Amino acid sequence: MKCYTIRKSRLARAFMVGMSAADDGTVRMTAGQRHYICLPPLYGRKQEEWGRLNIETELPRGSRLLIYAAVSEEKEVPKHILLNDTTAYGKRASFFAEHGKGPLEMKKNLLLYGLKGRYLWLMIEVADTGLQKDGRIDRIRVFCPGDDFMNAFPQIYQEKGGVFHRFISVFSTVCSDFKEQAELLRDRVDLVRAGPEELTRIAGWFGIDLGDGLLTISQMREITANLHCYVKMKGTRFVMRELTRMLAGETPLIIESSSKEIVLLLERKLTEDEELKLLFFLLQFKPIHIRLNVLFYQEEESLDSYCFTDGNAALACPDRVALDRDCSTDTCVIG
Repeated sequence: MKCYTIRKSRLARAFMVGMSAADDGTVRMTAGQRHYICLPPLYGRKQEEWGRLNIETELPRGSRLLIYAAVSEEKEVPKHILLNDTTAYGKRASFFAEHGKGPLEMKKNLLLYGLKGRYLWLMIEVADTGLQKDGRIDRIRVFCPGDDFMNAFPQIYQEKGGVFHRFISVFSTVCSDFKEQAELLRDRVDLVRAGPEELTRIAGWFGIDLGDGLLTISQMREITANLHCYVKMKGTRFVMRELTRMLAGETPLIIESSSKEIVLLLERKLTEDEELKLLFFLLQFKPIHIRLNVLFYQEEESLDSYCFTDGNAALACPDRVALDRDCSTDTCVIG
């Protein structure tokens, strides 16, 4: 799919009434009874059918965005009519009525199906502005062809401009905009410089809660940078192991039982805060309907006062036991 974007260079060759081009490539409204712009032609292949027009605007309340579109195989005659300072507004509108279509009211997207020609001419008008002159046109783009979904269907369904074509174009437009936003995400979000609020917002896009103050900024960045992988592998041993390694500082031994239970064995005894933080995140990634337990297999044991051992009792780790006055025990101690 080819995309034509109207930027500063094309706007410098456009004819404008009640509008002016800014240095940032936008078009801003100025004083006047009419507000319209005739753009220089877009050059395509011979007999090429033009697709979708996309315009992003911020217009005064109650105003309407009107589009005139026409095609031609030659350039000079339309250029003399549309880009000439002496041409009246009525003659410009008549040209589009004869060689194309318009005025067509649009919001953000408009299908230009049915217009076939080497050159595409556009006139954009902002009507019913009243006394407000604070509107602007931020970006103008033309896609050719208008969607990339039609080629996925059998030839019998690929009638351009038909009911099915217009129906599927809605989904193609949404998909195209979504892919564009996804491609711009890397430029908009710098995980190295992003703060806690931005990182929390990004994690929310994946449906993950980073908690409030549970993680350090470095942990938040590491988790956010790998969320696309973690979410894709949700419920697997891999993601449970990676999160535990990151948050607890060690790789756990994972035991899966047939009773819908997962046990994570850790060597180091976690503090209460560390354990709550670990469980807060593991519960978001564990398999559904599975009970999760975290155990520490080197936890220290102790006996309080007035305890005694039975005559047949044995100590599993006598070298770790001490009697009163720091006396060590041997392998045979009977209380």
